[in-house]
Amino acid sequence: MRTTPIVLAAATVAMLLAGCATPAPAPTPEPSAAPSPTACATSQIDVEVPDLLVTPAMLCDVDGAAWRVSLFQAIVEMPGDPDRDAVCDLEMAAFYDAIEPARAGSITLEVAEPATSSHGTIAVAAFDSGGAQAIASLDAFVAACAPPTGTWTPLSEQGWTGIEASLSSDPDFHDGRTYWIVVDDRFAVVQARPSSGRLATDLEDDVATVLGEQRRLLEDG
Repeated sequence: MRTTPIVLAAATVAMLLAGCATPAPAPTPEPSAAPSPTACATSQIDVEVPDLLVTPAMLCDVDGAAWRVSLFQAIVEMPGDPDRDAVCDLEMAAFYDAIEPARAGSITLEVAEPATSSHGTIAVAAFDSGGAQAIASLDAFVAACAPPTGTWTPLSEQGWTGIEASLSSDPDFHDGRTYWIVVDDRFAVVQARPSSGRLATDLEDDVATVLGEQRRLLEDG
């Protein structure tokens, strides 16, 4: 009869231990493709951007990255050739004249990366008329100025035409990519410049986001 309390006590301890056991961890949820609320909260939302240009908030809504207007403002420039001739100089000047209204209102964007330097900057310029003249000047510039050595690489993405070519004489800066498009006489230029030591391919995802959203804005008018 004296063993009964011992048995009951042992059963009670077992029940208490079972109640204190750590539950099995819940399954890890699959990563979501939706934009990150934290990243979009740190993306610039109220920055002033000229009409017809993408904003950091728009881009963050697409890819969830913390976009911002870069402190390193870059004006859209076309690649030059130190051996260019007088015809090339004339066509380059004509092209810059054609896009001057857009260059004056251009912005430069980048993705803020907390632990690393930026992959590079993406300059965007657009205006709502004169696209036919701008594209004609650009085509003439490319025809007159493309180096005979073939160092300019043709590009095509999401309806945009472009070239990959050197934008700097500094060997630490690799080739940049320049894209252009005309939609109902509205014209836009997007130019991606990798940071020092980076490649144009490091900016591919960011550029794709900008090209898609900028084209949508032109189409919406």
